[in-house]
Amino acid sequence: DRFLVTSQAAARLARIEAGPELAWRVGTVGFATEAPRPSGDPFPIIEVIEPAARLLASFGIVDPIKQPHKLVRAFGLLAPRYPELVLAMIGPVSSGLAEELRALGRALGVESRLFLTGLVSNEQYLAWMDRTSLAVQLRASFSGEASAAAGDCLFAGVPTIVSDLGWMGELPENAAAKVSVDATAGELAQTCQTLLDDTAALQALSSGARDYAKAHSFKAAARELFEILSGTGTDHSVGAGRSAG
Repeated sequence: DRFLVTSQAAARLARIEAGPELAWRVGTVGFATEAPRPSGDPFPIIEVIEPAARLLASFGIVDPIKQPHKLVRAFGLLAPRYPELVLAMIGPVSSGLAEELRALGRALGVESRLFLTGLVSNEQYLAWMDRTSLAVQLRASFSGEASAAAGDCLFAGVPTIVSDLGWMGELPENAAAKVSVDATAGELAQTCQTLLDDTAALQALSSGARDYAKAHSFKAAARELFEILSGTGTDHSVGAGRSAG
């Protein structure tokens, strides 16, 4: 009877697939943005980076679709200006891609400031997020999905830069900064620099992210879904989608 997706961008794709006779069945329901819950123990100390380091980070599975090479190149441009800045990619990564990224880091002279964690526990994941000054969550293409990792950053109030694409492109301007999908490493670095140099802007993004996540909790998404299925509510024209990345 209904086919529910979690962003207007995904709905447009689904309506194309469904065709004009069935397009009316496609609706949207909000994407829940809640980070993994800690066990209750204190976050572990991240000992691989100095206590005074500023952390630029990307969360979730490390894959070419997330443009990690562009992020490393942007970090290479930022590194001379910010000697205290380090870059970490927190999530599973193949051995081949990890070696590519480390080789790029070596070529740019930033290998010692580049960290690829691989798979981490929920507590370690949250510890890295707690240390992050600025997150960068990029996408090269969109097939209807959204990023759980970007949602985690919003929930944690981490100032975040996202690609202006799909679900991420529908995020409010006060919840996430955006760069175009085809932004160069230099353009990405400039966006990072603008935020890193502006404490007030970082705080505003953090506050906007938390407000957005509070309005898009799992409880809120479940209520919206129930209302749609029970016929007591209407499909929202703007929502959000979830993926493991």
